[in-house]
Amino acid sequence: MKHSHAMNVHKFEEKTSSRKRRVAQDAILSDADSKKIKKPAGQVRPEERKE
Repeated sequence: MKHSHAMNVHKFEEKTSSRKRRVAQDAILSDADSKKIKKPAGQVRPEERKE
């Protein structure tokens, strides 16, 4: 799963060219983070439910 870097929206005149090129590229999301992202917000697993 890919993600885009932060800090790539505004204030480009303050950033160096190499920094702008680096944040313009997409990066690979780690396995641990991709598990968090794939789970829809607010969804609770059956084993985590409190009944």
